[in-house]
Amino acid sequence: TAEGDALAFLGAAMIVFHIAAGKTLRYWMPTFVYAFPVTFLAAAFLAIFSVMFNEGAAVFGWATSSKVGWFVLLAFVSGIVGHTGFNFALGYVSPIVVSISTTLEPVVGTFLGWILYDSSVPGLWTILGGPLLLVGIFCVILGSERAIQNNNDAEHCI
Repeated sequence: TAEGDALAFLGAAMIVFHIAAGKTLRYWMPTFVYAFPVTFLAAAFLAIFSVMFNEGAAVFGWATSSKVGWFVLLAFVSGIVGHTGFNFALGYVSPIVVSISTTLEPVVGTFLGWILYDSSVPGLWTILGGPLLLVGIFCVILGSERAIQNNNDAEHCI
């Protein structure tokens, strides 16, 4: 739908802003000082919008005794290891490498689901696409390192 396309475009624009701002801020700001307000604001906006657009849904409707442990684990693994890991990397690695690395998430998630949760064996396209994605990411990282090296060489000539 047009609404879905507009929201996808808005989401893409926001992640570009997040990565660009993160690269600038992480240059001088410690990871936790940067990640805490970013994560807090994201959680606050998601809670507000879920209440606004999901009639009859409670903010903590998922918090049943049987599910809380899984959600806490999910929050720590994806939040601290995943998102904060990317925020940490922005201080040391090119933003293009950080952003392209996020495309590994479905491949890693599929593999972990298959290994840890006895999910079905990944389909043919996943098995073929995963290595292709890895080759593409490797090419971007290699190209990024070469661009940085060429830039450093040019600065030494001046």
